Amino acid sequence: MSAMREKLDDNLSVIGVDLMHVENLNSAAMAALLSMLKMADEKRIDFVIFAMNQKIQILLEKVFARNYVPLLTEEEFRSRYL
Repeated sequence: MSAMREKLDDNLSVIGVDLMHVENLNSAAMAALLSMLKMADEKRIDFVIFAMNQKIQILLEKVFARNYVPLLTEEEFRSRYL
């Protein structure tokens, strides 16, 4: 996480986490996502998670408020941010 903190600068507008090839999230992964969210929030950078499978999406919907952390498809992410 310290490496990520060093990479965050004022020029970033969004952090997108691609979960396309992730099958499961354990507690360590959830803690890492929460830590990234906190860092992004401190720098006022949008934090977006995208391209997750249905199982992960259900889990993330329970952890994150959907209007606070957008859970997007890959297509939605590309159309909004790329």
